[in-house]
Amino acid sequence: MESLLAHMNTFSPIYSQSWDEFKKKLVLKKHSTGTILSPYNKIPSKIFYIKKGYVRAYFFDQNGKEFNLALYPPKTFSASTSAAIQKRKAKIEVQCLTDCEIIEFSYQDMIHFAQTNNDFCIFYRKLLEFYLVKLEKYILNYVTKSATERYQLLRKKAPNIEKYITQYHIASHLGISPIQLSRIRKKLFSSKK
Repeated sequence: MESLLAHMNTFSPIYSQSWDEFKKKLVLKKHSTGTILSPYNKIPSKIFYIKKGYVRAYFFDQNGKEFNLALYPPKTFSASTSAAIQKRKAKIEVQCLTDCEIIEFSYQDMIHFAQTNNDFCIFYRKLLEFYLVKLEKYILNYVTKSATERYQLLRKKAPNIEKYITQYHIASHLGISPIQLSRIRKKLFSSKK
C-alpha cells in the first residue's frame, strides 16, 4: 500500500492521519492476464492503482472491432472515469494485459474523501488536472504526429513495453495494424545498425 501513498504524494502530500483513514478502504488484489477489471456496459464503481503489470482501456466500434484507448503501465491509475462520474454504463472496458497486482478502491470513497478532507481534495484536483493534460497531449500527438512518431513517443515513455505487451495491443493503441507496426519497427531498427 505504501507504493500507492508514494505515488499519491507526487501529486500532493497526503498526511498520515488522512492516509490512515483512507488505507482502510484499499484492497490489494492479484489478477491474471485477461481479467476484466471494469466491464463494458456496466456502471463502474472502482478506481485501480496498478502496482505491477500492464492494463488497457479499450472500446468496440459499431462492427465489434476493438480499439485500445489507453495503455497503463505500473504506478498509474486506471478507471472508466467518465462513466463513474456520470453514473452511467461504461463505453470502455478495463482489462489486465499481464498478470497484475492492483490496489483498488471505490470511486465513491474517493469522492467522499475529496469532499471531507483537504489533503484528498487537493490530490484529486491535481490528479484530474494531470490526466486532463495527458489526454490533451495524447489527442494532439494522435492528430499531428505520424504513426512512427507516436510509436517512438510510446517507447520513450515505456521503453520495455514490448517485453510485456503484444504487438497487436501496441498497434491498436497507436491506431494502426500490427503489419504497419512491424514495418515501422523494421525501418527504425534497421536504420540504427
